[in-house]
Amino acid sequence: MALVLAGGAARGAYEVAVIQHLVEEVSRDLGRNVPLPILCGTSVGAINVCTMAAYADEPVRRAHFMVRYWTKLRIEDILLRN
Repeated sequence: MALVLAGGAARGAYEVAVIQHLVEEVSRDLGRNVPLPILCGTSVGAINVCTMAAYADEPVRRAHFMVRYWTKLRIEDILLRN
């Protein structure tokens, strides 16, 4: 099984919600972690899969970390100021 995430700014936040659903809800329904041995992404999707890879040994924690990061993100954090 593979997870391929697209680019597109705010789409990254939606991707994180899907990841959280896979890691929490689908895993619970299966009775085991959803295997995601292949991670691929473009632009913001690449940032998300890099985070997932960094926490590969902690499947649930990586989803929580990503949700926490995305929910704290503010426009001021990404805009350049002169």
